[in-house]
Amino acid sequence: MLKPICSIFLVATLSILLAGCHHHPPVAKVNPPAPAIQPAPSATITVSPQSVQRGQTAQLIWSSQNASDVRHGRGGGIRKPAGYRQ
Repeated sequence: MLKPICSIFLVATLSILLAGCHHHPPVAKVNPPAPAIQPAPSATITVSPQSVQRGQTAQLIWSSQNASDVRHGRGGGIRKPAGYRQ
């Protein structure tokens, strides 16, 4: 009677040991790429001539970088990123 119990115990022990030895390789965690940092918009505005008297005209010239349109105050609305106005 001892021999069959030992055989069952041996088979069960080997089954557990063999099943427990199977390890999965670690999976590398891939982080998504960081979003690209957009440069800040900037603008340059010049007026010619620099000084005018009432009734005279002046030319306003502007340009911008990293902008799709230009907005200015006092009801001027939206303008192209570069241009002039007299």
